[in-house]
Amino acid sequence: MNGATKADQDFIAHARQDLPRLVNEVERLRRLLRERERDKQFIHAGSRDRSRASPQNKYIKRKRTLTMLSSHGVMLPGAKCDFA
Repeated sequence: MNGATKADQDFIAHARQDLPRLVNEVERLRRLLRERERDKQFIHAGSRDRSRASPQNKYIKRKRTLTMLSSHGVMLPGAKCDFA
């Protein structure tokens, strides 16, 4: 290529591999943001309904929260994730 630097040539040569990876990473991060927003809404909704929360609902909320945290690599000390 005329007038292109070595860095430009390297960028062009790797673009076919790098751009799909970049697009996949952006999609993964958008998915993660949507999940966190959904979980934030879920937790907020749960705080409004504490007076009506049954033991079963509390278990489901705890299960979902622990599952969400563990899927992001967060484990709370003493937290049991014995559910599937």
